[in-house]
Amino acid sequence: MIGQIFDLALTKVVDTANTVFPIIPGTDVTYTIQVCNQGTLDAYAVAVSDYIPTGMSLNDAGWTEAGGIASTTITSLPAPVPGSTSCVDLSLTMTVNTDFAGTSITNYAEISAADDDEDPENTPPTDIDSTPDANDGNDA
Repeated sequence: MIGQIFDLALTKVVDTANTVFPIIPGTDVTYTIQVCNQGTLDAYAVAVSDYIPTGMSLNDAGWTEAGGIASTTITSLPAPVPGSTSCVDLSLTMTVNTDFAGTSITNYAEISAADDDEDPENTPPTDIDSTPDANDGNDA
């Protein structure tokens, strides 16, 4: 596949329409996580991991939690038509713990796995500018 590119990207922001300010202990914070396919190949089984920070708890039935990581999977994300991107917006709600006494919380998310076909047995593709994994300590 000469000229074919596998390229996914993720952005995350606080959903200001669904978060009450000021954010204080006991309140919910809703994030919008946008995953975009910027390549020329379809993407399948795109796993998204959100590292639940100290001071927050997952409060979203659309995500599962294991070992302090909230996760969900996008079944498929088609390649965009030339000159555009193909994106999916995910919503994630967490609650600030009632005993939180700090002044700020930093929350990270990333694409932790993805494939360019529906065969889980073969080797997944290499993303052109990132490496999907479930390790929040190895990113630039």
